[in-house]
Amino acid sequence: MKLRAALFTAFLATTLLAWAQFEDDDPFANSYTFLAADEELELSPVPGHILLGYVSTHGVGDTDRHLLLAMFFQKGTIDGDQIYFLTKPVHGLRYEFKGKVARGTAKSPVEEGYFQITGTLTENLTNGEGKVTSRNREVTFKSMPYDVPEQPTSRPPKISLL
Repeated sequence: MKLRAALFTAFLATTLLAWAQFEDDDPFANSYTFLAADEELELSPVPGHILLGYVSTHGVGDTDRHLLLAMFFQKGTIDGDQIYFLTKPVHGLRYEFKGKVARGTAKSPVEEGYFQITGTLTENLTNGEGKVTSRNREVTFKSMPYDVPEQPTSRPPKISLL
């Protein structure tokens, strides 16, 4: 059990380091809306057509419907504007997505929807006996506004050494 925790911690640290190194280099690296208002999709492309990320979504079962689940990508690729990802299963739920990213209708990155991802999302749900139920739907995910650094509104006070 301690080995699992150590391996997970190492994986998480490596993933976060990769996000920090490459997030500013790719315009598609951002948070996107997901299925509900408080859910999100996080994308971080890295060299080699690899797409790192996760989905933060509510569970679909009676016991986890009120929880937000972090579902990291098991596999993710980006090739030009084409995106694919498959999440690791959590509580029997996993998502698979195939689609493309394009410039949205917003005029600036500080507005929602500057980039949009459209495609087919497949929800795979495994029950207690191992039977998988799949549901496809066409979706559009909009980029969330980029944080803009605050500009000082006034000059800083002068400092005198006298």
